[in-house]
Amino acid sequence: MNKVKIPSVQERRLALEEQYPVWPRVILARHFEIACEKYGDRPFIYVDENKASFGEAWHCAEKYAAAMLALGVQRRDHVAVLMENDPDFVSLLIGVSMIGAVFIPLNTMFQEEELGYILQQSD
Repeated sequence: MNKVKIPSVQERRLALEEQYPVWPRVILARHFEIACEKYGDRPFIYVDENKASFGEAWHCAEKYAAAMLALGVQRRDHVAVLMENDPDFVSLLIGVSMIGAVFIPLNTMFQEEELGYILQQSD
């Protein structure tokens, strides 16, 4: 049996610093787009029996972004999302980022008072 060596935290940090000596100031969607250019057909996310590749997640995010724009969501608007674990969660997050809006994730386990508080605090 082959043992896989897991790099230490310091080794992973050094690898990231070598790959990104200066962290580019771009939106999350752009970072994901760059990852899609490298890994488009590779598996990105698995939730239960559902899975999606980087490219599939990106394509879905584009559809969500277009739908939100059609609904009137604009840059800097806040979009609250209440949903269970699903591969589309990440696509929604990226779609919101594409249009420059703010993604507010809500936990499905929150009680009514907690949801109210989070919504109030997140504008």
